[in-house]
Amino acid sequence: MVLILHLTIIPLKIYLNGSIGDEKKAMLKISWGLARIKAQISQDMMLKLWIEGIKIIERPASSLIIDETDKKSKENGGEDKKPDISLDMIVSFKPELQQIFNLISFESFYAKIKFGLNDPADTGVMYGFLMALRGILYSQKKIVMEIYPDFEGLYLRGKCESVFQINHIFRIFIPSYRLYKKAFSKKPKKKRPAGEKPINPATFQTPVE
Repeated sequence: MVLILHLTIIPLKIYLNGSIGDEKKAMLKISWGLARIKAQISQDMMLKLWIEGIKIIERPASSLIIDETDKKSKENGGEDKKPDISLDMIVSFKPELQQIFNLISFESFYAKIKFGLNDPADTGVMYGFLMALRGILYSQKKIVMEIYPDFEGLYLRGKCESVFQINHIFRIFIPSYRLYKKAFSKKPKKKRPAGEKPINPATFQTPVE
């Protein structure tokens, strides 16, 4: 009965604060009914996790990443299973993203990101995805996102602070699962027909002449 109440009525409230660059740190607080979870990555990259005020984990954050990478590599015969991200795939995420964000109520959201990937084309794809995400988020009030691409090379600086809650959390499972299936699907890529106009990643629409 308690689980049903949590899944159907009680919202999941999340506080997130983090930065990467000169300072690398993050704080995550989750409250769901009577449940309380807190996670923190400090400047020295130590991960600490508390459940109901009891510390259950304290270890270098990098060790968790390495352990998870090794585990996935073994499960996939020595090769990591990664989604083959393309702009067309990102465009296909729009329905699920909209369903998910319709279930989220933001009290506040601020993010400032400056980034660059090794390949300028990859940077452009990621920038298009972030701009599309910003377009969806801007349907709600109290949302501020500043995004600056750097096409010169690998670069990442940014900070984020947000307070939001997820209502009717059971409804988020299906669109989240569909996103996962789309990202990791092994379907062959569809070639864009000759003469078809490219998609504007910031709006998910083809440009109009």
